[in-house]
Formats: sequence, structure tokens, C-alpha cells
Amino acid sequence: MFERRATSFRLIFLSLDLIAWALAFAAAWRIRQSPYFASQGEIAPLVEYLPFLAVALSALVLGALAGSRVRRGVAVLDEVGDVARGTGAVFIAMFVVLFALRVDYSRIMFGLWAVLAVVLVVALRRMARSVASNMDGYHRRVAIVGDGQLPHELAKALQVQGGLGIEYAGAVPIHTDGKTPMPCLGTLSDIRRIIQENVIDEVLFVVGHANLADIEVAFMTCEEMGVETRLVLDFFPHKHSRIHLDHVDGYPALSFDAAAGDDLGRLLKRVFDILVSLCFLVLGSPVYALVALAVKLDSKGPVFFSQERVGRHGRPFKVHKFRSMVTDAEELKAALMAQNERDGPAFKMKDDPRVTRVGKLIRKTSLDEIPQFYNVLVGEMSIVGPRPPLPNEVAQYDHWQRRRLSVRPGITCLWQVSGRGDVDFETWMRLDLQYIDNWSLWLDLKIFLMTIPAVLLQKGSS
Repeated sequence: MFERRATSFRLIFLSLDLIAWALAFAAAWRIRQSPYFASQGEIAPLVEYLPFLAVALSALVLGALAGSRVRRGVAVLDEVGDVARGTGAVFIAMFVVLFALRVDYSRIMFGLWAVLAVVLVVALRRMARSVASNMDGYHRRVAIVGDGQLPHELAKALQVQGGLGIEYAGAVPIHTDGKTPMPCLGTLSDIRRIIQENVIDEVLFVVGHANLADIEVAFMTCEEMGVETRLVLDFFPHKHSRIHLDHVDGYPALSFDAAAGDDLGRLLKRVFDILVSLCFLVLGSPVYALVALAVKLDSKGPVFFSQERVGRHGRPFKVHKFRSMVTDAEELKAALMAQNERDGPAFKMKDDPRVTRVGKLIRKTSLDEIPQFYNVLVGEMSIVGPRPPLPNEVAQYDHWQRRRLSVRPGITCLWQVSGRGDVDFETWMRLDLQYIDNWSLWLDLKIFLMTIPAVLLQKGSS
């Protein structure tokens, strides 16, 4: 609720945390350099410690992107505990890496850094709350107009938003039915009197399609009297879509987005795709040259196999692989359909006779998939996402399964790290939808890292 205000708070706190950690780092190094610690020997120049600061600040940003939350209405001791736990987690992770790499560093300086970071983070957060609480428009008393269960739920939600400076003022029913959240400020026809006699900064209209005409006069009255209004629409059923307000030629429009993530998240995902695909294509090129030579020498036909697949929202594109089958594999497939071991429209067969000798090896090691990094680089695929299906498979989808086409297809996905070829077709589809519904940059990174042991252990490969 009031996500824009909550997002603003998160960005402010993240910025302050980064400043606090940087100040604590500089102060800790300066204190360690002071005569009080002369008996401990000289400390390395500040520039040699800057990589540690970069790692710590990156961890804070990644934590924010992964969805960590800052409690806004919290006692000082509770906040100290929250900050200390987060700071401890960052330093423990750094200590493990430093120990593994046998890097020499000042333990006194790191100890001072940790303590000062906790103190400064808490101090800057409390200062920010104090400044915000005195800003014009921070404290808001909100009245709710509406009938039914949803106004009750929103009234309860408002009552726990104190840390955001939001206070529930009371309810105004559209129709008198005895089910109005308490306290009741009056009826809808009394809206002018209610605003005049109470401190009301904002009115939240909660309506279904049958009530739109009923609130028009009250809505205009609020606007005339300078009271901010919000309209909560309760008449479009949806299960998975994310809703946000957009504008079409100046007209407000509600957008129901079937795929998770905002523009910034999608931009960062694309940057990740480009960087990772470039690394794989450039650094692994000597290995790929050997694979190409082996494919060419093993059987007649081209080195690469290109096949039409279905991308986001049905966009056709050519997916590229190192060829692992005989050249007439597609023609032979029809004769093998009776031996299909997978339910649903997809095809899988153990000991498929169409696979070449080199093909078996590169399939087990997933080297046949490497050319798909080119598909990623040009924007047809992503590193992480549902595997791109064949057109004839999509033609057999149930309607709910088509939602997996709402995002860009990927090289690896939840299906692959959950058993790859060993899961049944419906589980495969539901894992893809689970990924779409819960997408985050952290989830992409997690799946990417989980893919490495899945490939090395040849889990579910064939």
C-alpha cells in the first residue's frame, strides 16, 4: 500500500546506508593509522583497501535489489539489531573470502569499520526520519470511501503504516449497510461537511463498477476542496498480473502486466545478459573451435544446427546450437514419435538413434547450447528464462501454458536446475510460470549459479 512512498523511503535509506558505510570506512582507516595503534605496526595505504569498500557497497545494493526491506516505524534498539545483523552478514561473507584467498588485512581496521558502520547507519536513518516527519505532506490522515470487505482490509493496512506518516481517519460508506469500518465519519452525501469538520489530507475511494456513478459528485467535491484523492478499482479480477498506472495520450490507463519486474529491473537483466554472453563467447572461443572441428569430423553436415523456435509473445526466431544429430533428424522424428518418453507436446527419447557420437558428449556437457549465447547477445533470448519451444509444441498448449511466452526465453531456467529432462511436462510448465510470477534479479542469479553444478553433474541430461 502506498508503494510510491515506500519506494522513496527505500531509496533514501539505501543512499544514506552507502554514505554511512563509506564514511565509516574512511574513519576506521584513519583511526587505525593514529598513534593509538602504533604498536600494531603500519597499516597499508587507503587505496589498497578500496576494493573491500567496493565489495561492501555492492553487497548493500544487491541486497536492496533482492528485496530487502527497511522498517520505517521501529524503536532505536530494534533498528540497531536490524542494522547489526545486516552488517555482520556482509563482514562474515568478506572474512570468508579473505580467508580463502589468504589476503592480508588489518583486523582492527575491519572491526572499527563494522562498529562505526552500525553507528552511522542508525544515526543517519534516525536523522532522515526526523527530517521527513517535519516535511510538508509527510503526515497524512486518510479517509476511506467504500462498501464491502476491501475497505475493512485497507483500513487495517492503513493503521499499521505509521512509519510512513500515514494515519487512518475513518470511513465513509457509499451505501448504509451496517458493515462500514470504524470509526464512521458519516455518509457519502456528507463528504463536504466531513472535510470541513475533520483533518482529512486524502480520500481513498474504493469502488466496484456499480458504484462509479455514485461517487462522481463526492469525487469532484474533494477536488474542489483541495483534498487529494485515490481511486482503488475493485472490478477487474486478476491472478498474476502486476498493475500500474500509465498514460495513453494524456489519458490515465491501468496496465495489467503479465510479466514481473519494472523497467529498471528489465534493463539490468539485459545488461547482465550482454555481459555474460560476451564473456562466454569470447573467453570460450578456443574450446568452441575444438567442438566445431569434432562435430565436422564426426558426421556429414554443417557444424551448426538452426531451428525455428517461438520467442516472447509468439515472435519466431532461429535458435542456434552445435549440431548433435544427423542431418535428416527432423524427417526421422515422425517414425520415432511412438517411443516418445515425455507426456505433452514435447519430445524426448532415451538413446535417440539420431544423436551422433560427438552429439552425445556435447549434449551431456551442454556444450551444444553454447551458440545460443549469440541469440542472447542479439536480444532474442535471455540467460535465464523458459526454454524456447517449437511452433508445433505451442500449437498444442493449453491456454494457461501460453503465459510462459510472456517473457523472453532463456538458456537456463528453473526446469533445468530442478531435474532438467527428468520432470514431466506439466511440472515443467508450472516451474516456468513460478519463475515468471516470482522474478527478480536475485532469482536470475540464483538459477544461473545453480545451473553450474547441474551441468557438471549432468543432472537429467541425455
